[in-house]
Amino acid sequence: MKMSQFIMDYHANDGRFYLFHTRYGSVVSTDSSHEFILRKILEQPECFSNTSAYKVLTDLGFLISNEIDEYQSVLGQNIYDKYCKNNYLELIILPTEKCNFRCVYCYENFEKGQMSEKVQNALLRFVQRELPNHKGLSIGWFGGEPLVAFEVVEQLSKKLIEICKKHNKPYTSSMTTNGYLLSP
Repeated sequence: MKMSQFIMDYHANDGRFYLFHTRYGSVVSTDSSHEFILRKILEQPECFSNTSAYKVLTDLGFLISNEIDEYQSVLGQNIYDKYCKNNYLELIILPTEKCNFRCVYCYENFEKGQMSEKVQNALLRFVQRELPNHKGLSIGWFGGEPLVAFEVVEQLSKKLIEICKKHNKPYTSSMTTNGYLLSP
C-alpha cells in the first residue's frame, strides 16, 4: 500500500487535525495529538496494516494499492466522464471565419465568409441522425466572430431547437464572442 497523491491536511483553530482526500471527498478528523501517528501510517503503511486506523485510511482511499497509477486513473475517469458518461452531442460551430476586429495575435485568415446553406443543411441532417443516440445537444458558437453571421446563428439555433424538441432532448449553447455586436 502507498499514500494517495490527493491528500491535503489542515490544522483547525479548535485543535483538530484534518486529512482531506481531494479526489473522493473523504475526510478524517482527529485530535491534533494523533497527527503524528496518522502521518506515520501514511508514510509507512506496511508497519501499521493490523490497526483500525490503517483500515479506515484504506477504506476512504487515503491508502491505495501500490499497483494503482493515480494519474492514469484520473485521466481515464476524465475521458470517461467527458465522452461516455455525459453522452451529449457536443459541437463547435463556426458560422463564419470573418471578424469585425483584426487583433494582431489572431491566427484566423478571415477567408471564409458566412457558412453556406449547403453546409447548414448537412449539419442539420447530421444532428437529426445522431441526436437519438445522445442525451442532448450542446452547441458552442465560435469563429471568427460568430455575431458577424448572426443570421446563421439564429436560423440554425431555431432549427436545432426544433430537432431537440422533436426528440425530447435538452439543448444548450454558448458563444465565444468579442461582444462588440451584442444587442438585446
